[in-house]
Amino acid sequence: SLPNKFFEALCTGLPLIVLATPEVDHLTRHYDMGLVCHQPYDPQALAQVVMQALQPDENQRLRANALVARNELNWDHESQRLVTLYADLLTD
Repeated sequence: SLPNKFFEALCTGLPLIVLATPEVDHLTRHYDMGLVCHQPYDPQALAQVVMQALQPDENQRLRANALVARNELNWDHESQRLVTLYADLLTD
């Protein structure tokens, strides 16, 4: 399952810094919309990930990808897929 905070952060259109949980990690990498911190309890490792995300070119790239992901990973988009799935099941 995905935490609500993931989607709340995604709605901002800003790059994400996430923990290495399976589905959050997968979506973050798939859309290339943020960075994954594998050592969140290590202040130096976390600071390194944050500093990387703040680099102007990296930040701009991640932000552009986050805006694309925001348009796809939302209920309006997913509800259409669900309705299509139900329609397909009912016609079989």
